Amino acid sequence: ETMNRDMGTRAVIIPNGVDPKILDLASKYHPFHGTVEKTTKIENSFIWASDWSRGLATLLDMWPVFHDAYPEATLEIYGACADQPELEGKIRETCDAYMNKGVTVHGSASHEDLFTAMLRTKFWFYPTNFTETYCMIALEAQLAGCLCIAPEIGSLPEVLGAPETLTYIGRRSLTYDPSTPREKVQDLVLAAMKRNLDFVVKYWEWKERIYEWAKEQTWEKRALQWIDIAK
Repeated sequence: ETMNRDMGTRAVIIPNGVDPKILDLASKYHPFHGTVEKTTKIENSFIWASDWSRGLATLLDMWPVFHDAYPEATLEIYGACADQPELEGKIRETCDAYMNKGVTVHGSASHEDLFTAMLRTKFWFYPTNFTETYCMIALEAQLAGCLCIAPEIGSLPEVLGAPETLTYIGRRSLTYDPSTPREKVQDLVLAAMKRNLDFVVKYWEWKERIYEWAKEQTWEKRALQWIDIAK
């Protein structure tokens, strides 16, 4: 928004692309489109794959509500908390206390291992207040067939196909206003887990279209965009 306002037509925004290795994994093991072996989605499974400072504590605060409602729910946590050891320590303490609530901390992992985990995960829930420029995890979660739930902040509406950027039929994810009270966000996630939302039902009907969109977000296409600008 700042670039468009201050620079006008001089500003060109080019999104990120998907790593070819990830595209290869998706084509082989995607839960709906795998050509080698389809991955099974784990019911009511969640994954965290961003820096821990970007909302993991918020998710963990909500987690007992989700787990109490659905005791089979799981949360796999990857990554760490860069340059904030005190916050990381508090989060690890919470995770240790939630080991009996389906929470597992994996820490750092290769790009391929992280995407493989996404393939078996059903929900990517990202209750952040961080202003993403273009969230790679959001893009790859869609490619992996996750139902994405996140606030409409930064570039997330663009990446996730929120109401502001697409018509209802074009939505790819479940998004909400960042000012939404926490209790309402919890209710939204619980409704998604229960499939008690019209959009959630449609999401699983639209999963092929979402996959087709995500797999087209390649670095080859991004390179052609750069070349086109240079002409």
